[in-house]
This record gives sequence, structure tokens and C-alpha cells, in this order.
Amino acid sequence: QVVNRYEAVKLLIEIYLANDDIAAAEKQIKILLNQYITYKNVEESIYNFAMKINEKRPASAGKYFSVILNRFPESDYAMLVNLHYGNEAFNSGNYSKAIPYYEKFLNSNVSRYRGMAFYNLLKAHFNISNYDKVLEIIGKGKIPPLDETQWREIPLIHARSYYKLEQYDQVYMVLKWENIAPLSDDDAYMFVDSTIRTGDIVNAESLAEKLKERPLIYGKTLELLGNYYKEQNNYLKAEKFFTDVLESETSMEVKNRAAISLAVILRDNSNFNRSDYYLNRIE
Repeated sequence: QVVNRYEAVKLLIEIYLANDDIAAAEKQIKILLNQYITYKNVEESIYNFAMKINEKRPASAGKYFSVILNRFPESDYAMLVNLHYGNEAFNSGNYSKAIPYYEKFLNSNVSRYRGMAFYNLLKAHFNISNYDKVLEIIGKGKIPPLDETQWREIPLIHARSYYKLEQYDQVYMVLKWENIAPLSDDDAYMFVDSTIRTGDIVNAESLAEKLKERPLIYGKTLELLGNYYKEQNNYLKAEKFFTDVLESETSMEVKNRAAISLAVILRDNSNFNRSDYYLNRIE
């Protein structure tokens, strides 16, 4: 009979929550806490109630989350509370605070939300410049099921971490089979820059050409190629790419840099009139 009463209280809580009757649900929660705290799965009802009131009264939800963490620290619902706190910290930009919550959740056996927690953990480390940690986590190969967006993003986070650490050959290895077209401007720049730095200049030129319909980043990649050829003392090729920058619809900042580079090349080759011409184009 007592067990039936306990089940009845749990059912009432479900009904009240479904009808957004928070006050009535809270009365039943207090009965659970006072009379049935040792019963099996009681933490499930406490968690569901806490998540519900967290939507409107997060301060009130905290005490119920604390009950779960303190009384049922190894339960699945305690792990879900850790995930909740991790998400709160992550969404507020407090990435250092989010990390231990995500780690505790991922060290549990809870299967739900593992992909999201893993993805956010990587982003949290990346956002506070823990690039080596990002590489370590990915390198372990223990990647949980992810949604399509997350799957596409993981190699980019991987490559960005290598790029921040100036490991350009590793960026190249991660991205060399990627289609550059859908990449963001920053990622496309990283791809072309790393390809140039690894010496695959033919592929770098091909990648840049695929960005022709995106004038801002297209101009920046042409500048990268111009700088490469300038450093190789191949002034004819450098002049071609810097001229292409000036003829593109990229930003004026990039055009000004290209004009200066052209002017320097021409001056060093004693072509002072053309050098002055490009210097006068700077705005």
C-alpha cells in the first residue's frame, strides 16, 4: 500500500507538470522528499520537477538540483544535472566552468546527449585556447554519436586547433579532402594558407580559384599566393596575383596591402614609375 501511495505521488507530479501546475507539483515533491526519499527512482521525479521550474524560476530549481547531487551523486539524474550546469555555464560564455561538468557527464554511462556534451566540451576548450586539449580529446578517438552539423564541425575544430598551434602540415592533412566551397571565410583562409605553407602550391591555387564568387575571401587568398611567390623571388607570379587582388572586389584594406607589395617589387626592380603608380592607388 505504501509503495502504491509512492507511485501515486509520482503520477500526480507528472500530471501537474504536464498541466503547468507548478504549485501543486511542488506540494507532491515535498511529500516525496519528506516521506519517500529512499525509494527507487525518486530522483527522476525531482529532476523532472527541477527542470520544469528552472524555465521560470532558476533560483528555486537550484535547491532541487542540489538534492539530486547530494543524495544521488552517482545516479543518471545527477549526471544530467551536471550536464545542465555545463550547458548553463557554456551558454553564458563561462567555458572554464563548463568543462568539469561536461567531463563528469561524459565519464558516466548516460547515453543521452553525449554527442552534444562532447561537442560543447571541445568548443569550450577551444574557446579558452586549450588547443592541445582539443587535439588530445579528438586523438583518443572516443567520439560519441553526433548530429550532422556536429560531424561537419569536428574536423574544423580539429584543424583550427592545429592552425592556432602553427602546425600547418596537420591542418593540411585534416582538411585536404574537404570541399572548400561551404567553409566559412576564416576556415577557407586557414585551408589555403596551410596548403601554401606545406608546399602544395598547385592545390592552393586551385582552392583559391574555387572562392572566386566570394570576393572578400578570394582577394585574401590571392594575396597569400602573391606573398608566397614574392618570398620565392618569383616576381612575375607575385605581380600577377597582387594585380588580381587589385582587380577583385575584395576589401580596400587588402587592396592597399597588395598595392604596397606591388610597389615594393617594382621599386626593387628599378621600375619606379609603375611603383609610384601603385603607391598613388592606396586609399
